[in-house]
Amino acid sequence: MTKQSLLETRNVLIQTVTRSKESCSKSLSTMDAEAEKLAHCCHVVNNLDAWRRSGVLCDVVLEVGDQTFPAHSVALASFSGRMKQMFETADEYREVPYHISLDEGRMSFSAMSAILDFMYTSELRITFNNVMEIMGACDELIVPAIIEKCRDFLKTFDLQTCLECLWVTSHYQYWLGGVNKTVRQFVLANFMSVMNTRSFYTQDVAQLESILDDDDLSVPREIDAFLAIFRWIEGEADMRVHFAHRLLGKIRFSYIDPDEFAEAVKYVNSIQSCRKVVLEAFQFYSTQKTVSFTPQRRRGRIRQTTRETYREDAVITPQPVALPRPSRSTVMENTVVIVGGLCETDEAPGVVGARGHMIHKFNRGQNRWELLTTLPASESRDHSAVAVLYDILYVIGGTNPQRASKEYSPLSTCYRYDPDTDDWADVAAMNNRRTYAQAAALQGVVYVVGGLGDRQRVLGTVEYYNPTLDEWTYAAPLLYPRYAAAVAVHAERLYVAGGRTEPDVVSNVVEMYDPGPDRWEQLPPLRMPRSHAAMSVVQGRLYLVGGVDDKGRSISAIDVLGDDSELWEHVADLSVPRHDMGVATLEPRLFIIGGSSTRDRRMSRTVECLDLEKRAWVTDVAGLTAAASGFGCCSLTVPIRKNVKIPELRHTIPPTTEEEWATTESSASESSATE
Repeated sequence: MTKQSLLETRNVLIQTVTRSKESCSKSLSTMDAEAEKLAHCCHVVNNLDAWRRSGVLCDVVLEVGDQTFPAHSVALASFSGRMKQMFETADEYREVPYHISLDEGRMSFSAMSAILDFMYTSELRITFNNVMEIMGACDELIVPAIIEKCRDFLKTFDLQTCLECLWVTSHYQYWLGGVNKTVRQFVLANFMSVMNTRSFYTQDVAQLESILDDDDLSVPREIDAFLAIFRWIEGEADMRVHFAHRLLGKIRFSYIDPDEFAEAVKYVNSIQSCRKVVLEAFQFYSTQKTVSFTPQRRRGRIRQTTRETYREDAVITPQPVALPRPSRSTVMENTVVIVGGLCETDEAPGVVGARGHMIHKFNRGQNRWELLTTLPASESRDHSAVAVLYDILYVIGGTNPQRASKEYSPLSTCYRYDPDTDDWADVAAMNNRRTYAQAAALQGVVYVVGGLGDRQRVLGTVEYYNPTLDEWTYAAPLLYPRYAAAVAVHAERLYVAGGRTEPDVVSNVVEMYDPGPDRWEQLPPLRMPRSHAAMSVVQGRLYLVGGVDDKGRSISAIDVLGDDSELWEHVADLSVPRHDMGVATLEPRLFIIGGSSTRDRRMSRTVECLDLEKRAWVTDVAGLTAAASGFGCCSLTVPIRKNVKIPELRHTIPPTTEEEWATTESSASESSATE
């Protein structure tokens, strides 16, 4: 290499090193700037945290029961959506410090402390002992950053903690729906291993009932599901034995071998407190037509019952469960049914049609309403009470609008319908004749509440039907006699809301019945008096829909019962104010069907559907074939044609604020279906 070449190479190297130094210097300078910014931020939040703990410059005081938490509004608004909205809309002349009282039922002292520590320091320790109360507080305050941390923590569930994870995620489906789906699949696939964990014995009855009812439950034999019930009961036999009848309703008895069942009963009889209830349950189920030892048409998907499915000691990772199914000519689906009622046509508005003896179902696969069956002897009924117990439909009381006398005459007669066999049967008549009553199933019996009796007497009596004994028995009467009230079961209690205490007096009274002590308790009233409304439970919360107010006007409001406050909160409005309609739940959707409207001065055929998980109205739900009201309405498992795919109905754009929950005209479809 020549001297000239060496000099050129040296110059190139010098330039390269120089550029590298300059670049490195710039990078270091940038890093120094970022570090300085970080230190600056730390200085601010460290001072804020110190001031919070000493109460300096705190312009907000959070109150949880008797406990107070001084804080800074700017820190709260940075993380809490609810606080940000509250401060933005608060009166600028409000008193400082601004006192905010939080729901003690949803906000514990420890959860509030943990949330504030996170807001000021980013430190948060989540365990299965505190994740439920932290989620409750975050749901109340809307703190997405902590909810995301809870979601990440719950994803780490294992065999020992999966039931606790399922319990938490089931309560907060809106935030944790994806984790809930994953952990539920894990529990169903590994049930035989899960039932050997400590948490199996501490879970509540509603969760165990939901697991046993799932078609994807993976057990070697159905008798294992049967025995699981009594292993759970044995944990606290005296407290839990009264749940046996309810849980046994989820067992597929037709898949249990008689010899295996006989051996299982020997084990159950060793639990002294269970002997009587098991005998009663076995007597009841053994008399049902669905209890046979050939495959039954009960569910769209049933459990695999061969021993070769998997080893009992194996743990299956959370994957979608796809179990083999026996072939069958029909499958079942849970859908909405309407029973009897009054109807009118476009040609003769207000004239009672010949529909009062018919029971229609919503065909989800074809998005249309179609005839399911008819009442025995084609007897017409309106304003009957309906309830479903162990997949059997009960039609109770009401009036017959087709009677020749045309006089008001309430009925005491009752029928039961088995959709699996398409058979009707008479059951014992009620002690009271009644119409405008409501019914609900609770702890293995069917309750019927209030109503109008003979000579239009307002009833306060409550009676319940025991299917094992085929008899009606009086329960404690209502505190306030009423008819046209809304009735539903929520958290193992019977709720009665509104109604009429006299023909021209509309009530706002809410009562709750506890079947244990056989006692009614009065709760805080409704936001407004309303009768001819309806209630239903969606995702564990109680919703009250529509009705008529004390001025005789149809109501559009949908209210929800607060989780712990027992106060009613407005959440949405129907596009068509209505009363005397049907309301039913197909999780996570609330269906509002038909009814009458004082705004339109006629009956309605429209169906509105609210998806509570997505917080959006669902469009394109088919309307009834004729305008109708005064019918019974419930969800029921009924046969459908095999391999029918249930399509997703379109959603409107989900509302982003509570004010945007008001419906639009697109919320209800006026389209009718051809049967």
